[in-house]
Amino acid sequence: MASRILTGASLGALFGALLAGPAAAQEFEVPEGCELQLTVQGRECAVTQYFICEEDPEGFRRSIQFREDGATGASVVDAEYQWVQTIGGASRERLVDAEDPASLSELFETGEDSFDFTLQEDGPRGTNEYRVVGIDRLEGGEVEIDGVPLQRTIFAYQRLDEDGEALISVTGEQYVSEDLRLFFAGPETARIGGRVIESDNSPVRFAREGDPGFGDIRPAFGCDVSDIGFRP
Repeated sequence: MASRILTGASLGALFGALLAGPAAAQEFEVPEGCELQLTVQGRECAVTQYFICEEDPEGFRRSIQFREDGATGASVVDAEYQWVQTIGGASRERLVDAEDPASLSELFETGEDSFDFTLQEDGPRGTNEYRVVGIDRLEGGEVEIDGVPLQRTIFAYQRLDEDGEALISVTGEQYVSEDLRLFFAGPETARIGGRVIESDNSPVRFAREGDPGFGDIRPAFGCDVSDIGFRP
């Protein structure tokens, strides 16, 4: 677990530097010792950079999402796509324990993967622990987006407080690549208290090294739409 915490700490430093960086920057500055592998433009005015770093355990993948106003979130996942660390706004979360870790291998082998793990959040409300329980299931067949073969999935998960009460419930669809070992967003519905938030940041364009748009931090699609999917 120590190596995972170290990884998250360096991610936090990188995210802070990005927030403080020049607003006019157009390309992702890859940290020393890291390698940018993929840039993905989503349909809701967001672009995500996926990269690996020498200091991380094998198979770990980092990502940082950008919107028009700059970096908005960062994450680390392991080789099985188990969440390890996430940063968004003033909050940071790290993996504390995984009773049933997420497993891409199980998903591809059986068509279904359940998960049950605990995150510790440090944020404006102090330090709290939350349990995340859910399932991913291959369903909907294969699809190709911008030349990249993907499989459709459906998923559902809840974030539970220490009393087992659901704070957030999310259901929807995603895309997953067995070759890239990555999930990509799809249409989803989140229920938070009395609010319902719908979104669909499905991938539109993939760029690898040598492709146009590789490393570009400027969102290219959907930026003329505000407050997408919000229903009071």
